[in-house]
Amino acid sequence: VGRDADGMLWVRYEGQGLRPLHKLECKLAEVRELYNAKYPLDHIDAVDQEVGRDADGMLWVRYEGQGLRPLHKLECKLAEVRELYNAKYPLDHIDAVDQEVGRDAD
Repeated sequence: VGRDADGMLWVRYEGQGLRPLHKLECKLAEVRELYNAKYPLDHIDAVDQEVGRDADGMLWVRYEGQGLRPLHKLECKLAEVRELYNAKYPLDHIDAVDQEVGRDAD
């Protein structure tokens, strides 16, 4: 603590700054990698997964999430895009498998 020539109070800090925090984060990442390598079924970064054993000692894994809902949403969007395409290009119907479009020689 001190004062400059104008009388302004100042505080001087010495140290390594954020380097210790960075080193700690690197060590934490290394420990996570080692843990995940040793216990692959109990992945430490998996937030929507739970691992346990039943009364007979059988290992089980429970996953939580949306299941097939994202796939259903994707299929609905694909159907909408197909409808829009078919409306814009009626001669090139995207769902017609056995249809051939072309021009004759005349």
